[in-house]
Amino acid sequence: PQGATIRRDEQTGAVVVARIMRGGAADRSGLVHVGDELREVNGVAVLHKRPEEISQILV
Repeated sequence: PQGATIRRDEQTGAVVVARIMRGGAADRSGLVHVGDELREVNGVAVLHKRPEEISQILV
């Protein structure tokens, strides 16, 4: 649904956008780019959450 995948950067520990699906919501918005760091999603801090938990918030 969000049109992007995320992963944890092993060097920094940050959660970053790994891929944008062409034509997906993230691509169409033009606001999300590969390498962007996620710090908060819908008002929820994501610093200590696993990528799987964050994906559930994004849906």
